Amino acid sequence: MDRGFDISDEGLYALLAHPEQENQAGIFNYDLFFKAIFEFTGLHFGLIELRFIRLLLYGLGAWALATFLKNISGNKEIQRQDLLIALFGLFAGYAFLPHSLSYNHLTVVLTGFCLALVSGNLNKTKILLGLGLVLSLLIYVKITTAIILFLVSLGLIHWRHQWNPRLMLVFVPFLMLELFFFFRVGTTASQRLWDGIGMIQGRSDYALWTLAKINLVGMYWIGLSFLGSFLISKWMPSLWLKVLAWILWTAVLVWFTHITEEWNHVVLLGSIPFWVLLLTHARVKFRHHPSRLWLLLLGMLPFLLHLGSNVYWLRLGIQYWVFWLLALWLMAREIKHFPVEKWMLGLGLLSSWLIFTGIWWMPFGQAPLWETRISWEYLPGKSIKLKTAQVQKLRELEKNAEIQSSPQILAAYRISGIPLLLGKTMPKSPGFWDQDQLKAFFPDSLPSIPLIYHPFSELPYPQSQTPILLTEF
Repeated sequence: MDRGFDISDEGLYALLAHPEQENQAGIFNYDLFFKAIFEFTGLHFGLIELRFIRLLLYGLGAWALATFLKNISGNKEIQRQDLLIALFGLFAGYAFLPHSLSYNHLTVVLTGFCLALVSGNLNKTKILLGLGLVLSLLIYVKITTAIILFLVSLGLIHWRHQWNPRLMLVFVPFLMLELFFFFRVGTTASQRLWDGIGMIQGRSDYALWTLAKINLVGMYWIGLSFLGSFLISKWMPSLWLKVLAWILWTAVLVWFTHITEEWNHVVLLGSIPFWVLLLTHARVKFRHHPSRLWLLLLGMLPFLLHLGSNVYWLRLGIQYWVFWLLALWLMAREIKHFPVEKWMLGLGLLSSWLIFTGIWWMPFGQAPLWETRISWEYLPGKSIKLKTAQVQKLRELEKNAEIQSSPQILAAYRISGIPLLLGKTMPKSPGFWDQDQLKAFFPDSLPSIPLIYHPFSELPYPQSQTPILLTEF
């Protein structure tokens, strides 16, 4: 937990947890909770603390998902195997993106709690308030997911015939949170989203058609994988021939869809033959399966939760793979003499491999972690181990007189971690990803503060001072 740091995405996550960091027109507003905690306790969560919180939340998320399986299965207690499978699936999220806490991980964990609550007894006031709290937290984390899961929850309530006047209680937690932040922090998610949604629509990478197309492309490849796997299951006469054909078909699709440096999509595409095998198994009988609606929802959740993201679906999908894993487990345990021990061992080994590759061997935006050996103190009492060359670059920047005298640095583009490592914050926003975003926050000129520039895109205006160029870190 004390090694390595990605200055792009992880820099954004860490600045969102910085109590003095501005977040005007924010789309991700869970920083309000960190600001409130700091106001009451003086706690400032650094990188190591954020990584520990994520690990802890994954454990809680696994418990919530195991509770969901208990509810829909009619069991009286949580099953150990359900808990472990949920944990293995959540840990797969370490395969892509930095391992600090972020909106992606919060989204998945909160969705687990949403499933646990909406599958429970919604006639109970505490369950309705709990559901309202989870949906409220999602508004601060990812507004698109909050809206989608609210609509999904209404659909499930209708399907379960649990409409009652007390359903209005789900709105109470959000109203209370907004009032709390308004009076204690001076701003609310509603105020920020009102400004932020209009601003983000001006960015070409967040255009509605672009976001829809990213999801449709993911659906296309998964659909093609399912169709090919289904035809193989019908045409091949023996199981061994089917397995061989499934492996070859998946390998072809993996090769064609490999457009980034990660290989996590192997797990996503490799899951599709298992879907086909179980859906067509004589003992499963999907049409009459008591949990068929839940299975459909689990199958759709990776696409629903991805909506609003501008990242290639097959790249980010590993964050949501846990829901497919739970669906496969629900079907697999219907089969008599199913090899549960081998299933658990295989998932444990796969999850361990994904953790090793995603955190140690090929961490997002970094060199292998065994190369990060030099401790760097970025805030009083908070340090992280970096590569020797990174520490040398930071020492060089630290000697700059303008940087020393300014509490804020403008870092463009995609290098939010540099101000953090220098003990600074950024003006207006914790991250500037492209020129459109920079112009939206600074429509006339850039502020007269030190500017560190990574040439991902051009600067929008001529500069009175020479930017500090950062080509690599």
